[in-house]
Amino acid sequence: METFWFIVVAAMLAIYVVLDGFDLGTGIIHHLVARDADERRIVLRAIGPVWDGNEVWLLAAGGTLFFAFPILYAASFSGFYLPLMMVLWLLMLRGIGIELRSHVDNGLWHSFWDFVFSFASALLSVFFGAAFGNVIRGVPLNADKVFFEPLWTDFRVGSAPGILDWYTVLAGLVALVALTVHGANYIAAKIRELRVFEDPAEASRHVNLSVGDIGGSVLVVSQFTLAGDCRKGRRPSFDQAAPPDVARLLYEDVVRELRSAGLPTATGEFQATMQVSLVNDGPVTLLLDSRKRF
Repeated sequence: METFWFIVVAAMLAIYVVLDGFDLGTGIIHHLVARDADERRIVLRAIGPVWDGNEVWLLAAGGTLFFAFPILYAASFSGFYLPLMMVLWLLMLRGIGIELRSHVDNGLWHSFWDFVFSFASALLSVFFGAAFGNVIRGVPLNADKVFFEPLWTDFRVGSAPGILDWYTVLAGLVALVALTVHGANYIAAKIRELRVFEDPAEASRHVNLSVGDIGGSVLVVSQFTLAGDCRKGRRPSFDQAAPPDVARLLYEDVVRELRSAGLPTATGEFQATMQVSLVNDGPVTLLLDSRKRF
């Protein structure tokens, strides 16, 4: 049975790394890919439905370790007591940063909790990588099946190592880079892999294919009139449209991302009058708006 439970715990930890890995990576790039509070909110909404559920796998692995390998559980949780407390606080700070951000409509409030969320995500990645480095290197378990290591000593790998030394810190940095790439790929995939095309293999012909799945191409046209507000008066208001210099950067970022994904992408001419012809198949028209104003 030991082998069975070992496989179960290992599988839970692997699932956690994959699923919560893109959550952590998204938090790390939170301040790097977003230019303002609105864009940071978009990044958060990409993981909003799943970030807390993914962490259940870590709790399940810890609970399984408790009843399947009680000696290992006791030794590891006592020996790594301080780092585990730091990990718990960082996990709580990530959750607090997400939940409290929207409670006060203030720019300074948003910026503070965005920083907390991003900082906690980056430190968590480093700590998880350092923990993995300690597991690979091994810990000084004595005959009583207990061990204790200080948080750090002289940062050298020797007879009296600390939890943090050059080897485990390097492992933490590797984890930081890996999870950053993981999160960036997830955010990009949310855009380019949107499934909006019918699947002819299904009898119900549900929309189940992305533009890449059908070998299609993309036409990107800037259209500020979509931001027109006709709720008041008889003339649309375009106050909600982005300024031209900001809109151009966003427009070019979308085009660059689609092309880097290998999708054939044609473009219109930014801030110009264009004659665009299309066939609305279905007809199907979807509006993608992070603020959901429609």
